[in-house]
Amino acid sequence: MYEWHGKRYWGDAHGLAGILHVLMDMELKRDEVEDVKGTLQYMIKNRFPSGNYPSSEGSESDCLVQWCHGASGVALTLAKAAKVFGSEEFLRAAVDAGEVAKWSSCTGPKRLLLSLNDRAQVLISEGIMHGGDRPYSLFEGLGGMAYLFLDLIEPSEARFPGYEL
Repeated sequence: MYEWHGKRYWGDAHGLAGILHVLMDMELKRDEVEDVKGTLQYMIKNRFPSGNYPSSEGSESDCLVQWCHGASGVALTLAKAAKVFGSEEFLRAAVDAGEVAKWSSCTGPKRLLLSLNDRAQVLISEGIMHGGDRPYSLFEGLGGMAYLFLDLIEPSEARFPGYEL
């Protein structure tokens, strides 16, 4: 597991779900496949009653629904597991996580996203909100927003950058 500041993270960006996602691209031995499946089943078993996933092992805070922490990112890993292992269990869990994620701040209609972007720019310029360490990057800045808007043109073709490998 990925550990930082004494916490073992679960998310896709820097945590257990991301590690499992990469492992499913590898040629695994039978016992390794069982370890991956067992870990995913452990995560499913220990999700919050809301359907969201903890940001780290033992966390009781059910407030982060983002790609890096919570159901949004875990849904991608579960969807991949459903495909790789042909598992209905993982498919159901992926759909459930997707239902949680669709109500998160990471998703929403085009008009809402544009409004949030305009408001964010005002809050950043006033020093009320942090603009990200890399304001032009794919995961923290304008690069990601450009990618999102491109995906909104044809949502059925949307992909998460780097997860097509």
